[in-house]
Amino acid sequence: MYDPLIQKIGNADFELTYKCNLRCLHCYNPHHNNLKELTKNEKKNIISQVKNAGFKEIHINGGGTFN
Repeated sequence: MYDPLIQKIGNADFELTYKCNLRCLHCYNPHHNNLKELTKNEKKNIISQVKNAGFKEIHINGGGTFN
């Protein structure tokens, strides 16, 4: 059985990259190029973990330029 809190929340936000070339006013990413990026396999692994945890939606964020 899934965690009741996860069922209540229902979604997870996942930012694919910090190297976003957009500068949206609502963006909460202050770094934009300063952090180590995840590999494609690491990203797939995280998405699988989120799914397996019971989240119903994954909101993909990260902008116009990504790996």
